[in-house]
Amino acid sequence: MTNAPLFIFLEATDFQGYPAGGQSTFAERMVRAFPGEIALAGIRCDSGPVGKWTTTTIAGIEYPFFAVRHETRNSAKPLVPTRIRNLIDYRRALPKILASGTRNLFVQAPEIILALSRLDNLSVCYRYPGVQPPLDRSRYRAPASVGRAFESLVARILKNADVLLATADKSEIDSYGSRQSRYISRERLTWFPTRYDEKLFYPRNKRQAREKLGLDIDRPIFVSTGRINRRKGWDLLLDAFAIVVNHFPTSQLIFVGDGEDRQPLESKAGQLMQRGNVVVTGHMPQEQVAIYDAASDVFVNASHFEGWPNSIVEALASGRAVVSTDVSGARQMINDGVNGRLVTSRSPTALAQALIDAFNMGDVSEMATSAVSKYGISTLRSELADLWPSIR
Repeated sequence: MTNAPLFIFLEATDFQGYPAGGQSTFAERMVRAFPGEIALAGIRCDSGPVGKWTTTTIAGIEYPFFAVRHETRNSAKPLVPTRIRNLIDYRRALPKILASGTRNLFVQAPEIILALSRLDNLSVCYRYPGVQPPLDRSRYRAPASVGRAFESLVARILKNADVLLATADKSEIDSYGSRQSRYISRERLTWFPTRYDEKLFYPRNKRQAREKLGLDIDRPIFVSTGRINRRKGWDLLLDAFAIVVNHFPTSQLIFVGDGEDRQPLESKAGQLMQRGNVVVTGHMPQEQVAIYDAASDVFVNASHFEGWPNSIVEALASGRAVVSTDVSGARQMINDGVNGRLVTSRSPTALAQALIDAFNMGDVSEMATSAVSKYGISTLRSELADLWPSIR
């Protein structure tokens, strides 16, 4: 590297949207907030070299890039859990990554913290993408005792981090601080919400957005974005939407994204409704996600739990009414009955009624955008530098 970057961002992503999920999305936001100023360590989805520093170009800007492995874009659940692969690959690659001389590291994956093992002579800023025990969010079922032990092991290392950012509801941050007070005091955890790109997510003309996507101008359209897996509650959403279709027979539910549960989702949708009522787009770049948000009448999130949902922030920034289950962050962004509906019961009937109510709200763009206006990426760089003096 010819010019020393402000920091190295270590993550298991290609920094261009893969794999789908909140961590990859936040990584994209960070790249946009620090154009050409940071180095990236991640995965490679093309045939380029791995195991050494090269460069990658994102949105026309070149970044130093270290790929720890090749990976094929695939929504299927891998045989070996991704966290284990990340731990192994980063532990092997870290000597070469750190040979660059940069000692400022930004991390948001607990297994990469385990790969670091010790934070001596490093300035680490760690972002918790939600503060539930990490293995509780896993696609692989693990005993609760293993999840608690894993969380504590990570906390023991993180006690030596310079900056700890928590992307979650403040009550959940308090709960984490209580659980891990042996290693990390609550005062060390700084609330740091997810961000949206103001150049992509903003109120657009719904008709024009639908014309771009080839969608029917007049049919009721409900949109959900993100990874398709069990914790996102797609089964609840399908049960609820089957009720909505009884009220609005031409309505359409569009899942913008992909994931290991795509096949069972499409199978269940086929059993409940007519072909065409439910559509799965597959992976989409952020530019397309923004157009789908703009094309919707209502955005819906049915997750079991979240950190601070990117998808809700983006939909509100797009001026759309949002219906969400009562996950972390939803209460802070959704004013029930004003810019959407908050559903406290995981009942298909309750969720269906909320979707119908939100559809009938009409234009909520002003109330929606005002709820998230402070979460844009335009202030991300300065806010992070205030909290992390090493990168000033």
